[in-house]
Amino acid sequence: MIFGEASLIASLKASEKKLISDAKTGMNKSTGEIQAESVKDTPRDSGDLRKRSYTSKAEFDGKDVIGNVGYESPESKFTRDGYAIYVHEMTGNKHDIGKAKFLEDVVKKSGDMFLKTLQQEMRF
Repeated sequence: MIFGEASLIASLKASEKKLISDAKTGMNKSTGEIQAESVKDTPRDSGDLRKRSYTSKAEFDGKDVIGNVGYESPESKFTRDGYAIYVHEMTGNKHDIGKAKFLEDVVKKSGDMFLKTLQQEMRF
């Protein structure tokens, strides 16, 4: 056994736990920001779809930190057989307010924000 090995291993394990916790915090903040921005672009034909947005609490699966943003979650009482997917994907439909690809477009342009949020949260 190397002198101080146990202390080093304990310190590394504590650092790993902190990094995972901080990454989850950053993921939760990022998915919340993506949700808020995508709702602004969600069509308002009836207003129902905007109420269906959700984020899930970030989880660590042993390898990756995973977060979700979406519409019509499986747990939602509002699910209507893929209505959100239909509205999101039908780019030919015209909306007075909002647009198709309301979530995808925000995710595509949020890469830098996402990385910055993670960097801010994962500092020692």
